[in-house]
Amino acid sequence: MTLIHKQDMLNKLHKKQKGFFGKPNIAKQASKILFVLGIGGLSSLEAVGLCFQGDEEHCLSGRFGVGASYLHLDSSQAKAQSYGGFVNAEATESYKRFQALLGIRLGLGGITYSGATFDSLGREELALNTDVKIKLGLNILTKNIPLFVNIVLGDDYLGASSASGTTSKGFNRNLFYGGLELQGAVPVSSKGRIEYSAGFNAISGWYELGKTYGAKSGLKGFSYGVSAILGYSQDIDERKEWYIKAIGKYENLAQSRAVPFYATYEGNPNPSSYRSFGASQNFGLMIEAGIGY
Repeated sequence: MTLIHKQDMLNKLHKKQKGFFGKPNIAKQASKILFVLGIGGLSSLEAVGLCFQGDEEHCLSGRFGVGASYLHLDSSQAKAQSYGGFVNAEATESYKRFQALLGIRLGLGGITYSGATFDSLGREELALNTDVKIKLGLNILTKNIPLFVNIVLGDDYLGASSASGTTSKGFNRNLFYGGLELQGAVPVSSKGRIEYSAGFNAISGWYELGKTYGAKSGLKGFSYGVSAILGYSQDIDERKEWYIKAIGKYENLAQSRAVPFYATYEGNPNPSSYRSFGASQNFGLMIEAGIGY
């Protein structure tokens, strides 16, 4: 279900749902219940993907997609490249000019390293990436050519570490981000539309470095990220669509705080030195395709 076609779907379903729900006040209560379920129950929404309209203004929709990703981390003494595949699920609740979205992306792939930092931390060749985000937005244009101003909050985790007994290697990274995003769509035919977004986020977070007994090495300066999406979607029928989109992001992360480092990692109570992750400028590219309801 797209930004442009949600209201059209609501109008088409109005007469059918009025007969099902009965009185208009009952329909309103049902819509409120569905809103709560929509935000709290993504696992069911992504499969059902229905658009409910009890008072001509609510719409609940979902998307499920798969894709490929590439992430490049670039610090003066630590460089890494991660590549792999992912699945992505989103549920959106719309009410008048407002929308709320919950999205979850899960990725898995390989990772390669270079630089002095990883020479001491060790290397893990498998990487897990998760990204959970919430958006709350207001449409400042029209229902046919929408432009949402969204508040975005999210948690982006990259896990590339392993442990065996008292020995660990690699690193984990957890970033918490929040900011603003512009999200819109422009119709190009009776069934197709171009979709786009651009956003800016402030970032905080931490690294967990190998041979540091799980100490959190937090970012100690201002960090930020920017992102952009360009895509196309087209209706399959009145209830379904297909879509494809390209996603790009850039991160400018401050150096992390130094934490105790144990070269032998065999219960030695005295650290041999201290380690941190240097300031980095990173970018990621993704391509995703899927089905919307």
